[in-house]
Amino acid sequence: MEVLREKGWQICEKTIREGLGRVTWPGRFEVLRRNSLFIVDGGHNPQCSEALIQNLRDYLPERRVILLTGVLADKDYDAMYALVDPVVERYITVTPNSPRALSSEILAEHLKQFGKPVTVSAAPAQGVSEADREAGGDGIVCAFGSLYIVGDIRKCFGKE
Repeated sequence: MEVLREKGWQICEKTIREGLGRVTWPGRFEVLRRNSLFIVDGGHNPQCSEALIQNLRDYLPERRVILLTGVLADKDYDAMYALVDPVVERYITVTPNSPRALSSEILAEHLKQFGKPVTVSAAPAQGVSEADREAGGDGIVCAFGSLYIVGDIRKCFGKE
């Protein structure tokens, strides 16, 4: 902002704050549906897992979380899921639409180590339906783990 001001732009602090308040980043803790809350987060590394957990704890404490997830095989998914597991009630896995994808079956086997229910879904749309059913009226569905998964799920909600 200082650079703009140095170039002669007159922008008041209130306008800057209002503008920043309207900024959205599709696929990053994005609410796709408020009624029967459905969130997507394209985080795909441990740092993003930490941010997701912090957001869930800050904004939605004590809510049941159904994690609809898929990941690429070359990501540090061991660390990613170890970080998010404390807030997850159940996992539903899908395979990202990428040649680098970890299959939903292999991911499901990996997630079983956490001792929570894991369901393998054949496709993102099926995963959305299963996650909604599991979340019921009081749970949250959070899709996480890959921008590929988030893109496919956003399409299920009519978003490009």
